[in-house]
Amino acid sequence: MIDLHATIRLRPTRIALLVRPTDLTSIRKFMRICCCMWGGRFNPIIPVFRSAPPAWRNTYSPQPSGKTIAQGYLNFFEPDAYVEAEPGLLERCGLDAFKDKNSIGSRAVSLNRMLQPESYRSYSELAMGHSITDALHERYERERQFVLRDKNEGLYVKEESANGLVEAMFGLYPSEKASKYFYDIYHSVFNPSEVAASPETWRKVYQEHAETPLFSTSYKIELDRGWQNDPIVYVFNPESTLDLIDLWNIRLESSPVLPVPITWWNELVKDINEFIRDQYRPLQGNPHGIMHNTTIELSRSLSEDQIKEVLAQIDQNLPDRSWAAKLFRNEIWRERRPNVGPKYDRLNLRAAERRTTLEIKKQDYSMVEFASLQPSFATIAGGGHHTRWINEVDLTSTNEVYATSYPFNVNNPFYPRLTFGREAIVIGRSGWSIAQSYVDSTTSIELPKQEDAVISYLVELGFEAKLSEPGHIAKQVLHHIGGLWGIYLLKHQETLRLLNEMAGRRRRHDKENYIDEELFGPRAKPANRWVQLVQTRKQADPTSRVSISKFTDCSIIRLGTTTKCPSCTEANWHDLDQLSYKLTCERCLATYPFPQGTANTNDVLWSYRVIGPFAVHDYARGSYGALLAINTLSGYHRFENTSTFSPALSIKLPNGELCEVDYFGWITEKLYGEKYNPRIVIGEAKSFGDGELIKKKDISQIKKVATYFPDAVIVITVLRDKFTATETDLIRSLVKWTNRFSSNRHPTNPVILLTGIELFGDYDFEHIWSTAGEEYAPFANYHHCKSLEDIARSTQKIHLG
Repeated sequence: MIDLHATIRLRPTRIALLVRPTDLTSIRKFMRICCCMWGGRFNPIIPVFRSAPPAWRNTYSPQPSGKTIAQGYLNFFEPDAYVEAEPGLLERCGLDAFKDKNSIGSRAVSLNRMLQPESYRSYSELAMGHSITDALHERYERERQFVLRDKNEGLYVKEESANGLVEAMFGLYPSEKASKYFYDIYHSVFNPSEVAASPETWRKVYQEHAETPLFSTSYKIELDRGWQNDPIVYVFNPESTLDLIDLWNIRLESSPVLPVPITWWNELVKDINEFIRDQYRPLQGNPHGIMHNTTIELSRSLSEDQIKEVLAQIDQNLPDRSWAAKLFRNEIWRERRPNVGPKYDRLNLRAAERRTTLEIKKQDYSMVEFASLQPSFATIAGGGHHTRWINEVDLTSTNEVYATSYPFNVNNPFYPRLTFGREAIVIGRSGWSIAQSYVDSTTSIELPKQEDAVISYLVELGFEAKLSEPGHIAKQVLHHIGGLWGIYLLKHQETLRLLNEMAGRRRRHDKENYIDEELFGPRAKPANRWVQLVQTRKQADPTSRVSISKFTDCSIIRLGTTTKCPSCTEANWHDLDQLSYKLTCERCLATYPFPQGTANTNDVLWSYRVIGPFAVHDYARGSYGALLAINTLSGYHRFENTSTFSPALSIKLPNGELCEVDYFGWITEKLYGEKYNPRIVIGEAKSFGDGELIKKKDISQIKKVATYFPDAVIVITVLRDKFTATETDLIRSLVKWTNRFSSNRHPTNPVILLTGIELFGDYDFEHIWSTAGEEYAPFANYHHCKSLEDIARSTQKIHLG
């Protein structure tokens, strides 16, 4: 029985507004609707435009298109659902899949329909998300109906018609009659004072923590911040829609934010100076004198004179390095890559969490089920009947049979189809985000096998793909050894050579270009040969788990006897089921008696023969090399990375050409606690041999496939310890081709080169290279092998110079 380990987290639905950055009316309307839903203040705003305005341009980087910037926002925030301020914005962001009406539950609505009354009722309900009214009712029952020792004041800030300051900083409810009940319930719970927007109101909210509609949406939500997330004082112009968008979105980054309108700066500067002084304190538990500090970020719309005036009023007597000025907005829309550029973290939310073990149930398909998490205040029915809240699921397994990782799918969460019907699952940095609509429900997830997941992914992209003959053989090998956990049995050069020596053979005759093949069956080897091999491996590694019984239990070899036919003198092998007092010769079919009187002579010999896929010639048609490569790539950071791979595939490209790859899949890299979009991996694996194993046709096939997968990692491996001179010349030509720059100014396809040094090595690259010799020693440190691109650069220097 295979079990999966799961971490299940409850959080609010993340609903993004798609809007032109000049549409202040829609932005303010969306902000008000966010006050009506649980977790609403953490809903992002995605600016949509055709060409990038000056505020989104960077002199030192390639100029992205409007669609590229919108896509960058989507990849950073990974929304669960969308609200269109006007028709056509979904398509302009590349979200055409959300126009599909066949999915279960709407994931995209217009802004006007987000909180619209229906003809059969007089009040309006949210089209998506969980109504804040349920949370407010629970707060009253558990807190506000009693006399509290520490009673936070409730406030309702009056609307300002000229700008969106109140909506962005304090929150307002929609003013329509059908939505008035949100205000009425808030009023009955907090009995708020109605006040004007002013510096004094700012102090009550941001210093004394008075309750407002905006902050009440955070009820029972934990904000996942680290010690390094120091506060930001964000100084902005409330008349600028650009600044309002930035202020709204900056809350979804990891650092806590203290917003200050530029119009209030003179009155609040003393409060800010005191805030900076209070924040400047030692990092708890750190013995090196590291201090917390504050960043004063000046918004993108402020003039140079305004910036100078703000900075001039900062108290010059504040401790040195207690604050720093920042004159730019984090370019969260830039592509995220390991080791490339600054890293901006999204704020992760959590209302509840459960860790559990899930049993895989096998019916017509494999699946797991778990009891969904829900807010404590959730009612059976309520506003937002679809996508009311989200369960994030992280799956891990010690068995590589099932696919527990997929490329991120923010553009089309309707693939892969892992739930019944066509319900969407957003796959991203936090795991698999599954929408929930009902209390006390059970969630079922279908789990395809890894090779099926890879093939369906290729089919979704317009390819035709199926396991080739070597792919089927590799699949059988994996089945016999119990997945990659059993690869240690094969991770030994002499063992592989012995298996291949015992396997069937193929002899080819070229008779004037007519290829004639002869196939010979497997050969037996004396039992003593295997005893000696296991002893050798034990002596080399006393901690090794290798034993003859491991090979027999995995049906790699089978014990039998070798006897000689007295009629034709041919050696015959019989397994234990075939042993009898009378034996039949495989060549002449004569029967002869078992040589009982000569059991200790050469007439009868206990021996082993390979069986199943291990009896296939040419190192199981290259399966050993491919599986060793997959094992090395899957575990290069051990438990930090997850992967999904299929062995050898026959792929029909969209242009009709047929290509074969030795393995194909993806690896999810996790670096410094940050998870990145899985990298596609295309593999070419060769076994042992004296001549050139890598040929021009192999390089040509790799190029044809990689052309359709810019940014994919190409991996070339041999079981020998070196590439030949001719092979390195071919590889250099491939590397030159892959180093062409893509639109994001990165090499198109990194190339990793691995030999038997890595494939037969133990532990990670750093450890393997530390004992591999002089040419490897300079790269035997974490910085040369912490990402796939680092490994590509290092291995190219090792093998290509």
